[in-house]
Amino acid sequence: MTFEIQRCKISLRRAQCVLRRSLARRSAEHAITKVDTRQVANFKHEIRAFIVARNESLRLPYILQYYTSLGVDRIFVIDNNSSDDTSEIVLSCQNTHLFFTNDHFSLGKSYWIDYLLRRYGLDHWCVIIDVDETLVFPFYETFTIRELCDFLEEEYTNAMGCVLLDMYPQTPLNQVKYQSGSDPLLTAPWFDANSYTQRNPGPLYIAEHNIIHDGPAQSYGGMRE
Repeated sequence: MTFEIQRCKISLRRAQCVLRRSLARRSAEHAITKVDTRQVANFKHEIRAFIVARNESLRLPYILQYYTSLGVDRIFVIDNNSSDDTSEIVLSCQNTHLFFTNDHFSLGKSYWIDYLLRRYGLDHWCVIIDVDETLVFPFYETFTIRELCDFLEEEYTNAMGCVLLDMYPQTPLNQVKYQSGSDPLLTAPWFDANSYTQRNPGPLYIAEHNIIHDGPAQSYGGMRE
C-alpha cells in the first residue's frame, strides 16, 4: 500500500511538472534565437548533445572535439549572452548549431534545454552536458557512444544517469594554468573517493529533468555534499 501511495504522489507531481514545463517551453521558444543558417538534417536516430554556454571559449574547443570523437553526430549550443569567442568557436565546427538568449541563466537553463530537446531531440539519443563535463563510461577508450546506446537499447533502457565526479587539481586554483584544447583531466585529475553514498533503489521523481528513476540505487556526494 505504501508503494502505491508513493506511485500516486509521483504521478501527481509529474502531472504538475508537465504543465509547468509546457508553459515554460513556450516562454523559452520566444527567448531563444537560432543563430546559424545550417539546416538541421532530418536524419533518424542520431546522437545529439545539448549544451548551455556563457563565456566558455577556454573550455569549448576541447569539449566539442571530445564529444565528436566519442561519436556524437550533432551538437546544439545555447549561448547565454557571451562576451568572448564562444559563438565563433561553436560556428567553426561543422556538426554544431548555435542558439542565442540573453534571458536569465538561473531561471531558464533547464527550460531552454527542454525546448530544444522537444524540437530537435525526439527519436534521438540525447546527451545533456555542461561545458566542463566529460562523459566517461566503461571501455570508452575503445567503444563509441553509439555502441553504448545500442547496449542500452538491448537492455530496454531509455535513459542513463551518471555519477558527477567533482575533479580538482593538486595545487591551489590560482597556480593552475589550463591551456585551451587540452584534456582538463590532465590539469584536474583528483576527486574525493570516500564521500559518495547511495540512495535507496525504487521510484524517484526528478522534477528538474521530468524523469522517473525506478532502477538501481543512485550514487551521489562529492565536494558538493
